[in-house]
Amino acid sequence: MVISLGRRRKTRRCIAAIVVVGLVVVFLGGAVHLVDRMLRPALFVIARNRVQGKTFSMLTDVIETEAAEPFHYSDLIEVETTPDGYVSYMMPNTMRIARLMSRIGGEAQEQINRLEKEDLSIPLGQLSGIAILSHLGPNIPVRVLPVGTASVSVDEEFAGVGVNHVKHTIFLEVDCDVRIAVPLIEETLEVSVRMPVAEAVIVGPVPEMYMNLELPSLHRGG
Repeated sequence: MVISLGRRRKTRRCIAAIVVVGLVVVFLGGAVHLVDRMLRPALFVIARNRVQGKTFSMLTDVIETEAAEPFHYSDLIEVETTPDGYVSYMMPNTMRIARLMSRIGGEAQEQINRLEKEDLSIPLGQLSGIAILSHLGPNIPVRVLPVGTASVSVDEEFAGVGVNHVKHTIFLEVDCDVRIAVPLIEETLEVSVRMPVAEAVIVGPVPEMYMNLELPSLHRGG
């Protein structure tokens, strides 16, 4: 009888221990899952902002660098004036503009392709929002993959800048898509940069004879 009671007590203690361990495991699993659900969106927001900012800065540098070749407004737009100095005819130099677009498109695509090899990991401590902890903890990898090709387009704008004066500005725009991936989350980001590359002030009314800048967008493959 004594041996039987002892065995029962041991069995009960073992069952109780197993139940306690099971409850602890379930609790810890639930806590980890809850923390993961809370932190993953914050992680993705940080990753998205970092990739978007880096890509925007990269495209801006490409346009500034490739458009830095010394040229005047007259190199891109052919202008004829009347004897009294008013502009009578304007026509874009499509060959020169197309070459500029090609250079920018090619360099932009090269820079985008390099993003895949860059280390854009995020320290876990940055998710705390506390500056002193932002560089602590293991690094969470962030992958960036080019999607499709970079495209370059040209645009223009006429704006009044005074009595009988109009400013004509030529813009170049670079658009690209990149896929950002962190653990268990992926998203495609659209990044666009539009910058002026040349401008001039036209004295008098906008000429009736003007060929619009209707060049097609230039797409560059990877």
